[in-house]
Amino acid sequence: FSWVPQAVMDRLHRMTYGTEHQYMADGTITTGDAFIDHDGDSTAEWRTVALAPMRRGGRGLTALDITTPDPILEANDWTPPVSTFPGCLNGSASGCDAVYPHLLWEFSDTLDADGNCPSGFTGAQCEPYWDLGWTWSEPVIARIAVYAEDGSGNQVPEDTYVAFFGGGWDPDNLDRTGLHFYGVEIETGATVVKELIGVSVPGSPTVLDSDADGFHDRIYFGDSNGKIYRLQYPKPFGPDGADATGADAGILRTIFDGSGALTTTYGRQFFVAAPTIVPVLFDGSGYTYALVIGAGDRANLGDETDGITNHFFAVLDDLDNDTTTNPAHTVDDLVARSY
Repeated sequence: FSWVPQAVMDRLHRMTYGTEHQYMADGTITTGDAFIDHDGDSTAEWRTVALAPMRRGGRGLTALDITTPDPILEANDWTPPVSTFPGCLNGSASGCDAVYPHLLWEFSDTLDADGNCPSGFTGAQCEPYWDLGWTWSEPVIARIAVYAEDGSGNQVPEDTYVAFFGGGWDPDNLDRTGLHFYGVEIETGATVVKELIGVSVPGSPTVLDSDADGFHDRIYFGDSNGKIYRLQYPKPFGPDGADATGADAGILRTIFDGSGALTTTYGRQFFVAAPTIVPVLFDGSGYTYALVIGAGDRANLGDETDGITNHFFAVLDDLDNDTTTNPAHTVDDLVARSY
């Protein structure tokens, strides 16, 4: 199959009749499984989801249900008959509940929540300042714990599946757009996390279940000015779990701040790739992790005239959520290595 997202439809005419190259659905597609009610029948089931950012092609994210369309056969599954594929392509065959592929949602954000559109600008004049930039970030799917009432007065853990991604690239590198970090619920397309970072966030996040309880509790990402962040979720079975769960319960903090002296000396450190998580210390009950990430402006590959010296970083995440007592690591906490 093929799918044309709304974010690029305004360029179809220019691609057909124009003379200049048009970027379209240019991003790397992420796939993963989520336990969701995809068709509104109040019954959740496992579905395979494809998330397509636009990169240079536009400012949006498309979510498609690409679950294998064959109906499930109850009998003789050890000697299956000839496949009925593509029996579910239009949703009409017995046992099918949706067309293939099935559009879950298309995400866009034309708001100016950070209020950086100049006074007096209206309509299209504020387009360069929209909250969502060009979506270079490759989304990741995380299972986040939610407590719910079981009908008997008990709080029981459930879950929600969330797509996390950076707010995008600003093609002018002026930090006018893409200044947030997002979490969008897979099932509904609702924005459940929108954290203002202050500079563009074209980079991809990575997720971690640090205590192996089946729920992701850490989301790491970098921005376009040398900072690495952690979005931390509480342990769902802990003493404070019942009071602080769900996608909006995350606590954001900076793990590494390279926007000061490092930027002044070597230029802006631009993080586009997702951090790699490495377990480096073990205290007998759990690991302390390091984040490994390289800087570089992928939108301008091969440009050696900008005077920027990019770096490769390995930063220890040994910080709690108290940013007053334990501020972010800086370049002074690192050991320089030259090769």
